[in-house]
Amino acid sequence: EVVEMNFADLERKVQEQSDVIAFYRGIVSPKDGGRGLRVQDLKVSKGKDERHYNVRLVLVQAMQHDQSVEGQVDFSLEGAQNGVSTIYSLAQLSRESEAARWPFVFRYFQDFDRELVLPEGFAPQKINVEVISNTKSVASVKLSVDWLAGSG
Repeated sequence: EVVEMNFADLERKVQEQSDVIAFYRGIVSPKDGGRGLRVQDLKVSKGKDERHYNVRLVLVQAMQHDQSVEGQVDFSLEGAQNGVSTIYSLAQLSRESEAARWPFVFRYFQDFDRELVLPEGFAPQKINVEVISNTKSVASVKLSVDWLAGSG
């Protein structure tokens, strides 16, 4: 029984390390061979309170590490507010005023955690992320995913 527990623990650790290796490999040489700025990961999870959610966003600069990339993330949620089509910005969904801005500066990768509070009666349908690069040689990136696909 102890051997089984140790084996399960070992398997979990191996999986965690495999995930970390895959993450770094994606930065150094992504499978699609693409270069530049990209969204490596976007996850939404339920917070402690009702209508509270945590957003985790990981940005990477693939195969292009000779300089830092600088810019900001534009984040919004599309959905229905009491049946009416509505878009909320990060500023409208954040409790802290500084969380309304989402700047970044990094060379390899940067991860973010933000807390969102959804308005009463709002049913989210889509997450829109625009990663706006202020670095001339690095292109901006846009991503739009279904709310259910991003939440877990």
